Amino acid sequence: MTDTKDYWNHDAPFYAHWTFQRSSDGVTGKWFRFLVTAASREDAKTFFRGVEKYAKTKDANIVSVKAINLAWWTYDISGGSGWNPMYLVQNIDQMKASQYGDIDELRDSRGKILVSILNDADGGSRSWPILPAQNVSLSDYQHG
Repeated sequence: MTDTKDYWNHDAPFYAHWTFQRSSDGVTGKWFRFLVTAASREDAKTFFRGVEKYAKTKDANIVSVKAINLAWWTYDISGGSGWNPMYLVQNIDQMKASQYGDIDELRDSRGKILVSILNDADGGSRSWPILPAQNVSLSDYQHG
């Protein structure tokens, strides 16, 4: 009997890196690196589409959201701190829709997204998880 499962195409859960990129000097990933865990690839697409929409709102404190691929995203801040992604997810989980512009995609992400800080301690102790192979193409992604 032959196993025909496609192990390379891991869609659930889906993992993505989300890292701070300061627009002032273009530095990427120096601080505030997060691992986003979504219940599925589709849930990740919904969440990041909502984040893109949120970044365009008047009072957004997460701006310049860019996808390198579906598993690698960057952002900048407008006020607040590099912790803004954590606060965004807290507001989603606590159903504080007014804090994120009542964006449908973010509301629909409630309970389907976890955001964890990736350690970036001084001295280079970065013990990041090894992620499974997954479809990171943006070919089926509609930007927000």
